[in-house]
Amino acid sequence: MTALLLRDGAEYWGELRAALEDQFLRVCEVRWFSEAAKCLKGPEPPQLVFTAVLLADGDWERVLLLGKRKSVPVIVVSTCLDVRFCLDVLEKGAFDFIVPPFEQDDVAYVVRNVGWRAAPGTPWLAPRAA
Repeated sequence: MTALLLRDGAEYWGELRAALEDQFLRVCEVRWFSEAAKCLKGPEPPQLVFTAVLLADGDWERVLLLGKRKSVPVIVVSTCLDVRFCLDVLEKGAFDFIVPPFEQDDVAYVVRNVGWRAAPGTPWLAPRAA
């Protein structure tokens, strides 16, 4: 499985990359929405996308729209845990919303849930490991 990280300049993205690689995911990183669009439209698109809230040439909503068109789950990453914003993100169709620090078990839970989706746009929550 391949994960696309659409990152801003924050340092925590290396931590997320390491956690995803520990889950045996191939990880690609880009900084521009235009680069992400090329990846998602390419012959081997990623199976999930992690996006920063604000990008140099777009934002999470733009990424989410593209993800929906390509049936690729989008996880929004923010340093601010604002409950209203989190609910807005999820109501607009993001697969999940996560904040650093990235604990290995939490990242594994998100990845497992992506794998357990019943159909595009219909997530199933996998049981959390005890």
